[in-house]
Amino acid sequence: MGNKSVNQHVISRQGKTLGTPAAASFYHLKLTILVSLLAWPVTYVFNNAFEKIDQTVRPFWMMASGFLILASVVAGVAKSYVKDWVCYGAVLFAFTAVIDLIITLEFNGVIRNFMSEYLKLGEPYLASSWGSAIALFDGVGFYFMYLGLVHLICNGKSWRSLGIYWGAGIINSMIVLILGIFTGKHSPTFCTFLNVPYVLFPIVALIRAFRQEKRPHWNNTSKSLLLKSVDLTLAVSLAGCICITLAKGFTALAPKNAGVDFLGFVAHEKSFLFDDPAPFPIIQAIVYLFYIVPVQIVSLYYCLSSHKPSFLWEITLAHAGVMMQGQFSVIGLAFDPQTPLDFQTSWMDTHFWFYNLLILIVPHVFLWRLLKQHSTDRKAL
Repeated sequence: MGNKSVNQHVISRQGKTLGTPAAASFYHLKLTILVSLLAWPVTYVFNNAFEKIDQTVRPFWMMASGFLILASVVAGVAKSYVKDWVCYGAVLFAFTAVIDLIITLEFNGVIRNFMSEYLKLGEPYLASSWGSAIALFDGVGFYFMYLGLVHLICNGKSWRSLGIYWGAGIINSMIVLILGIFTGKHSPTFCTFLNVPYVLFPIVALIRAFRQEKRPHWNNTSKSLLLKSVDLTLAVSLAGCICITLAKGFTALAPKNAGVDFLGFVAHEKSFLFDDPAPFPIIQAIVYLFYIVPVQIVSLYYCLSSHKPSFLWEITLAHAGVMMQGQFSVIGLAFDPQTPLDFQTSWMDTHFWFYNLLILIVPHVFLWRLLKQHSTDRKAL
């Protein structure tokens, strides 16, 4: 009896009680932030070191140094985190996300001599309004997602939904970027190979998320009048989204000099035709046409139905992730001061805001609606 009391006392001194789950730890989250901040001195030192290397071989040494840095980060943190390669990848990408933030700040003249040589010879296509938008979203939006992934994994919680949302967004970013590299005025460089981890890791992480985690089951009970009204509004909104993405996609496929402008949206989004250094907006619209429109049609079909397939939550997460990243770049390009005035959009153009925010917000509202109908433990999502 005495030993039992002592054991309970020891457990309570450790901050735990029998039958009570342990509180979430923020140690690894804080450690990841500290590791990511090392990107500032690392980029400054290497940028100044590259200035002393001959320009003809500088891109190669940038690539070699880049892979060396990536390997060093993973090797340095491996013993401090749980043995999970997705966690290692999230820590590594949090580090590179800060580098992307530095790229954006360097391009916009906020800071100097951190990534100037890299933007000049490493990946010059990032020294553009679209490249800056991609880097900014990675340095802010994806950065917080990486922190979330680390926190969830290290605390033994499901990272499935966040992983799908992030994975879809970053894969969309890489598809547009890589296709833009091969169709734009800048040829691929040695540093282009540094994007390989950004392609492979999200794909493999998504495959693991789909295979390991349970899919949701839906509550098929009768809906209230309020929820029926929400579903009807969502259905109309999804139909509108389909029209907008179709219009953008078909306009993108038309010859540039043909003057084709379905729904007249180009008149309000002049940046759509901006192709310096690459036709990134047109590529993004084509990605929407072939990958997002089918998802929107499936979402519309099941929106008003009480019987929803198990994969609906997953494809809606992917839909929302793609639109968040893609629309951030589209809107950022239209208002970036570095975009030529002839291709900028007025902040007061309500048409631009309406159709670009509609296709961004609707999939997130649909996610909320699916969450309301989820009948099992939401933590499993």
